[in-house]
Amino acid sequence: MTPPTHRPAAAPTGLLEKLLGVVRPEFRVDVYVPDPGDPVLGRPICSVPGCDRSGWEYGLCTAHGGRWRAQGRPELTVFVTQPGPELNGRRGLSRCTVTGCRFGTSGLCCRNCFMGPCRVIEGMPGQDRGICGATASTIVARNFARMIAAGTAAHSDHGRDQDCV
Repeated sequence: MTPPTHRPAAAPTGLLEKLLGVVRPEFRVDVYVPDPGDPVLGRPICSVPGCDRSGWEYGLCTAHGGRWRAQGRPELTVFVTQPGPELNGRRGLSRCTVTGCRFGTSGLCCRNCFMGPCRVIEGMPGQDRGICGATASTIVARNFARMIAAGTAAHSDHGRDQDCV
């Protein structure tokens, strides 16, 4: 009888297995929130007490930065103590607002691929994913990425006069 030979682990075959094989565990979440101390993705939290958003301009989040500018850029120490009314919180996903859209009447409407259109209702078993497996959060992220790509493409001509290095 021959001793068993050691077989190397089977290489991932499906696309999902390949993707999960190269994506670090901390990124395998529905919503990734980077640590404020992360040297690449992290940013400090907004300077306004109680605000959990990332600070951009002068240590203020986008919303508080807009208020600060609208108030005439007062001294930051004064503004931080009296930033105005509480900001709108993180809103839940809302239903499709396209007039006449029958697919989004009770959930999110997804028309990003040729498998659908799909109606996705968060928290409802059997209807919480599209045909392609996309969750409501995935659909929102895809739509946001498409808006960014469209906006970038629409304004890319502004850089035509720049010299390429």
